[in-house]
Amino acid sequence: MHYCRAMKITNPLLSIALLLAPVLAVQAAGDPEAGKSKSAACAGCHGPDGNSPSAEFPKIAGQHASYIEKQLKDYKEGRRENAIMLGMVAGLSPQDMADLAAYYAAQTATASPADQKLALGGKALHWGGDTHKDIAACMACHGPDARGNPMAKFPTLRGQHAAYTEKTLKAFRAGERNNDLNEMMRRVAGKMSDKDIAAVAAYYSGLGAGTPAPGTPGDQAAAGPAEEEAAKEATAKPPAAASKSGDEVIKTACAACHATGAAGAPKLGDTAAWEPRAAKGLDTLLHNSITGIGAMPPRGGHMNLSDDEVRKAVVVMLERAGLNP
Repeated sequence: MHYCRAMKITNPLLSIALLLAPVLAVQAAGDPEAGKSKSAACAGCHGPDGNSPSAEFPKIAGQHASYIEKQLKDYKEGRRENAIMLGMVAGLSPQDMADLAAYYAAQTATASPADQKLALGGKALHWGGDTHKDIAACMACHGPDARGNPMAKFPTLRGQHAAYTEKTLKAFRAGERNNDLNEMMRRVAGKMSDKDIAAVAAYYSGLGAGTPAPGTPGDQAAAGPAEEEAAKEATAKPPAAASKSGDEVIKTACAACHATGAAGAPKLGDTAAWEPRAAKGLDTLLHNSITGIGAMPPRGGHMNLSDDEVRKAVVVMLERAGLNP
């Protein structure tokens, strides 16, 4: 009422409309049934249920709705380039995108053929990264079971065509694809060799919806001597290096999200955002930083960081926010 008087609005119906505007502006959730009816044009490349029959096009069955919506919007708004997709999204409304995303998210992804020897090396990169090359473990963002993180809009990778994953990683590495959050994928892919890329692509390709979570004891039991040796080589620890300072750790592992507040991360120097976290105590902050919480992966996705290096980074971030660790 005060708002209406201030604006000198006397028409009660107009007043109600203005008061409801913020509510009406919120986009409705996607409707899977509506999405199914709108998916006919997508089936030619992605298959009727999102399990693309061709490795040239990605499987989108079971993909997070949040991720699918982001990609469709990025195509339409020019943040991601593809001549075919540009034409496909041209006539889509935000509601159309939400409906399509909801439909494909509700479908079940299938596993694809995989080179098992290559996949073993990919498994090692998924779980432990490569400390020699400072490659973060893929599971830090995409999850231990490679199902991604819908809140952070990190995609599930299970069952994706190996050829498509390879093409995507190489595009990130070359900078040809650049719609990743804070260049996270470009930084990781930039450190990966063709062999690394082929290995993780093979690993994810073989994981379907019904496949046991990667890393279960049965996986290693089926590995032969050559495969076991390859896994040991991939996860071997490099010579001990000098401990990194808090500032160095922040630059390499934390800034990607904390510099901008991505995925709900408290921004560097934002006292108000850090105060409630600091109130829980340094021990709790350290525990969450080491084990991961919400969209934040363990150790910021850099599994080679020691507990002491993580502590240094946390202390520096608190100090930048003007808080006493």
